[in-house]
Amino acid sequence: MEEQLKNILKKVIIAKLGEHIDVNVDDLSKQSHTKIDIKCDMCDKKMNQSYYAYNKNIKQQGFYACNDCKQIKIEKTKYRKIWL
Repeated sequence: MEEQLKNILKKVIIAKLGEHIDVNVDDLSKQSHTKIDIKCDMCDKKMNQSYYAYNKNIKQQGFYACNDCKQIKIEKTKYRKIWL
């Protein structure tokens, strides 16, 4: 228990309200609504989205697609479902 507390305290970050900080996504829970910087797997467009939404997107089809590429993703995954 004491060792766990030491590990948690090592990760405590002191920041001002509204300040942008960098953290390792491995330290976030899968349900975290913390905004993260991500990149579309299809067009490499960079954007900012919650970690929860990103994980939900990845879990459903195995890759992330931005709003501009979502129709292409729908067609690809629909094709995969029909033929598998």
